[in-house]
Amino acid sequence: MNILSIPIEEPERLFPNDLGEAQAKWRDLIRTWHPDRCPDSNAAAVTQRVNELYEAVMVKIAKGTWSLPNQVRFAYGDKTIEFNFLRKHLVGEATVYVGHKAMLYNYRDLPWWDTFTFASSTMQDEMGKYLPDIKYGPIVLNDGSSLLVLKKTEDQYLLKDLIARIDDPRQIAWIISSILNINCFLQYNGLCHNAITENALLCSPEHHSVALAGDWFFACKHGQKLSALPTDIYRRYATLVHGKIATQRIDRFQVRHLCGMLLDKVPIEIVPTPMREWANDIPRDGAIDEYKHWTTKVLIDSFGPRKFTPWNILRKDVYG
Repeated sequence: MNILSIPIEEPERLFPNDLGEAQAKWRDLIRTWHPDRCPDSNAAAVTQRVNELYEAVMVKIAKGTWSLPNQVRFAYGDKTIEFNFLRKHLVGEATVYVGHKAMLYNYRDLPWWDTFTFASSTMQDEMGKYLPDIKYGPIVLNDGSSLLVLKKTEDQYLLKDLIARIDDPRQIAWIISSILNINCFLQYNGLCHNAITENALLCSPEHHSVALAGDWFFACKHGQKLSALPTDIYRRYATLVHGKIATQRIDRFQVRHLCGMLLDKVPIEIVPTPMREWANDIPRDGAIDEYKHWTTKVLIDSFGPRKFTPWNILRKDVYG
């Protein structure tokens, strides 16, 4: 093992997750590499790195955050949550861990919106599939951050992880259709999500469904003062948030921007002109009008009558 190549952020690659065992390992390494005993020209540098990694692992053991590659631990009180993840993303103020059947959000100082109104039990049963399914949390961890654990199914992928597998505009079409449907529900609730991006959406290629699962700490009521907004979205739509007042138009603009970004991932010669023009145009005044125009005009002009097109994808294709 090349000790000098181990990043300070990954002391687990050298030290075990036990205070006594880590101390014993540190003593053995110092005895081996101390310049007074070791003739190797790198002895001093290795000794310094061993000390740095030892200090780093002591902090992680104390906080309960020691982890192996693709594993993370969180400590709260005298308890520890251990999670094996497929992919890790830094998203604004949060770190997102995507697993087989769960997705973890570790974040600071932001409330998570979890209050929704449904017109009927039927609406609740239907729309509940497209909203965050909270397994437990938020939990305040020992380091002062918060942890939220969301349920997901194995056929769901974070859109950010799925983008590289998109090769057909029809795949993008059902993704956008699902998001626009969710936007209608947001309008019914008088809500602005404010962060409809590839980082917040769970997609199931098997079932052609999308859940707006993430980044609900940016959500607020339409017309209220914005408490937070992702930096790139604020810069893109600064003229829409004059006075930092939330408006549902931001969500509709974000969906069109997302559509354009996804279309850029497929060969330009197979992108239907109506879809590209829609992505580049200004949204309609309401979410329902936006959805109707998309489904009755843009999709028909792009692909003709509605037809289910399978998108067969395996988890190993996305996560290796």
